[in-house]
Amino acid sequence: IYENKALKIRCRKRLAAHIKEVTGLTIEPTKVRLVTKQSDCYSWCYISEVAHLFSKNLSDHGIAAYKELYDGVGQSFHTVSFIGTKNDLGNSPSLALKDLPGSIFGVGSIWNTPISQKSKDTTECEHLQRELEMTRDKCERLAQQLEESSEKATTTETLLYKCLEVFNQAASLIEQVQQEC
Repeated sequence: IYENKALKIRCRKRLAAHIKEVTGLTIEPTKVRLVTKQSDCYSWCYISEVAHLFSKNLSDHGIAAYKELYDGVGQSFHTVSFIGTKNDLGNSPSLALKDLPGSIFGVGSIWNTPISQKSKDTTECEHLQRELEMTRDKCERLAQQLEESSEKATTTETLLYKCLEVFNQAASLIEQVQQEC
């Protein structure tokens, strides 16, 4: 029983630290939930192999589940925030969703709420706006490079014509000298 309790405490601390690290939300280890409510401001994304862990409360699990949860943090599941809280980097934690391998993660039922859909839409919009801005910057850089390359090509072409002109003049002079000799 002591080992079970100690492992549950370690597991709760690790989950709370993960929530803090990923979302910026500070949750007391005793308040960490696997079956979240909207008032918790976070939920879990997980692969199907560990979905059973998120079907009941943490305190209802046994020692094997605590070990699986402890070892799986950040590997087989991640926490996500669905509100606009800020983390230490000043980024919206919900932006981390785009970094998750979405095709293998299932999301808790909280993602079916209108608030979470709006948050996902807002996050996607912000991401697309940043991507558009980066594309515009790249387009400007490429246009400037094209202009510089065009100027260099014009200068090189002018120089080439001058060289050909001098070469033709030299050839004419050589021909005149040969005729005089």
